[in-house]
Amino acid sequence: MSRGKHSSKQSFKFNTIPYTKIFSIIVVTLVVLFLFIGGRKIYTSFSAGKNSYTDNQLEESNVEEIPKELHGYKILGELIIEKNNFSQYILDTQNIESKSNSSSENQVSNETNSAVDENQNNENISIDIDNNSSKMADALKYGLVKLYGEKINQKGNFSIIGHNDDKNFSILNELEVGDKFSIKTLDSCKKYIITEIYNIDPTDLKALMPKDDVIEVTLITCTYGSNQRLVVKALEENEDQLSKDITKNSNNSIQ
Repeated sequence: MSRGKHSSKQSFKFNTIPYTKIFSIIVVTLVVLFLFIGGRKIYTSFSAGKNSYTDNQLEESNVEEIPKELHGYKILGELIIEKNNFSQYILDTQNIESKSNSSSENQVSNETNSAVDENQNNENISIDIDNNSSKMADALKYGLVKLYGEKINQKGNFSIIGHNDDKNFSILNELEVGDKFSIKTLDSCKKYIITEIYNIDPTDLKALMPKDDVIEVTLITCTYGSNQRLVVKALEENEDQLSKDITKNSNNSIQ
């Protein structure tokens, strides 16, 4: 007896699709993806903040590495000229080990300040690097020395002198307008850019004239033969008038 063909095909029924399960899987996937992306952003932000904090710690640590004194002289800061791999401490001629013997040095400082403030030349006052007070002459053996000014990295003209030798300020002969250097202290570090380079007579104190509206640094050393003084003027890199001053003095050359 013949048997009729039985169809193996069955009709598809939409009501058999597990919509609830599929929806739940999609929701869980989106939640996991959201948490993953959010977690990465939080981690990245935390890592950046941690690195920034670490960098600040390292910067503060580097600043604090400056010793307080050298051969009995207070260290005011450190001059760093990266272009020439140069660094040297800036000393105060106030000898912290024998303050009672500093009267002659204070007198020289007061006379210099007075002459500068009055904007006049005085035969008894000069930028005499080699034959200044005995205390200054001694301090110059160990590094650069503060000649005039209030505080480093603050508004005003802070002047620094040094011998024209390989250890100290012979480096000034290699600098050009536009070059940069930094001055680091125990609590600050500022970058400066050179705006002027010129020579003056030892009795010419105009380079020391104070300025209240800008942060300026003046570096001074002897020229070869010690007949004149080489002056390097620089302003804080962020000063508003810096670009104008550099343009004005870009053609300056050592006379």
